[in-house]
Amino acid sequence: MNGIEDLVAPHWDAADLERARPTLEVLGGSIVHCGPAGAGQVVKACNQMVVAITIGGISEALVLGTRLGVDPRTILDVLSSGLAANRVMEVRRANFLGHTFTPGFRVDLHHKDLGIVTAAAREAGVRRFVAPQRGPAQVTQLNKVLYDVKAEYAEPDFSEAFAQLALRVSRRSLVVVLTDVLDPEASRDLVAHAIRLSRRHLVMVVAMSDPEVLAARDAPIERVSRAYEWAAAEELLAARRASFEQLRQGGVLGLDVEAGRLSPSLVERYLELKERALL
Repeated sequence: MNGIEDLVAPHWDAADLERARPTLEVLGGSIVHCGPAGAGQVVKACNQMVVAITIGGISEALVLGTRLGVDPRTILDVLSSGLAANRVMEVRRANFLGHTFTPGFRVDLHHKDLGIVTAAAREAGVRRFVAPQRGPAQVTQLNKVLYDVKAEYAEPDFSEAFAQLALRVSRRSLVVVLTDVLDPEASRDLVAHAIRLSRRHLVMVVAMSDPEVLAARDAPIERVSRAYEWAAAEELLAARRASFEQLRQGGVLGLDVEAGRLSPSLVERYLELKERALL
């Protein structure tokens, strides 16, 4: 019996671990308190990521070296004596040299662990999250959570945002996405991911119209230069309408309003959805 490779105690603090250490030392070798609840899971995810990368790196190095005429044993000997030395290369040396590809670990478990890695990476990119709740107290909670979040210019990552939402909110919900909607090419990621999310949730994309663009379209055309302004404004708005139409065809609701009308329009649309029993 070689002992247990990993022991995970979800809610132990340092004192709990020390009391249990004599027993744990019988079961396994290295015993480390990683931090508060969840820290061990993070460290395990880091371990699985490094192991996967290392196996892939060694395999690619051996393919390159042998195709260029170097004996794979020589490659492993040299790598093992330098900075590239690692435990994977030591334990799996015979597998690499013998082209033995029988899994030493269930593939579905490895896939599960890499899923933990990607979920942890997504988690690290989330600055704030408030679980959906009913009632006016939720507005207060949102204000508290978002109070110290500093605004910054950043390219929206709809894939990441919607993936996080899909992981955290399983019950069918109304998902309101406040963003800007441009032409179909610029809004391609938004449209694709909103349509995908709408398979589970009722998704509504809300955008605020630019009042200057609307004014340029609606103002009288009294000179040639104004005709060009009108044409440019109408082209922008037509492209925007095309994006909203793609959303509509994909089963996503759309709301395009001027900034001053955003709150009442959004509330009216919500009440309409409730009345139609779409939620």
